[in-house]
Amino acid sequence: MPSTLLVTGANGAFGQLIVRAALARDHRVVGTLREVSGRNASAADTLRSEGAVIVEMDVTQESSVTAGVDAALDAVGTLDAVVNNAGIGAYGIQEAFQATAWQQLFDVNVWGSTARESRCTTPYASTAIGRTDSCIELAWTYGAAILGRV
Repeated sequence: MPSTLLVTGANGAFGQLIVRAALARDHRVVGTLREVSGRNASAADTLRSEGAVIVEMDVTQESSVTAGVDAALDAVGTLDAVVNNAGIGAYGIQEAFQATAWQQLFDVNVWGSTARESRCTTPYASTAIGRTDSCIELAWTYGAAILGRV
């Protein structure tokens, strides 16, 4: 049975793979990304042409997440599941990282994708399928994906 998915970070390679795989299985997909009219315009146009609904969202900004979820709901009516794929990596010697680099990492990967996105979407996703665990978190550690709350 087709579901409606919201996929954050849809502009990246892994995000595009998730969106395409879901569309290939006849799911409705809302892909979120930053700078839809800027540096990510090409990815947004490509995903739209393949059948995804595209919504601008910056997971580090509470107002952007709220507006993005509202836009997604306006476009598709409901959400059955959320794939929290938005994230950034940090490469190098950790002891050399500046505090601002750590802050940005946590703002996107912890507070952004996990806290803000889950809080804003869980009420819709959980009521859509009658479960409270319809959120998939993708976290990257040493290049390996960790899936939680599936």
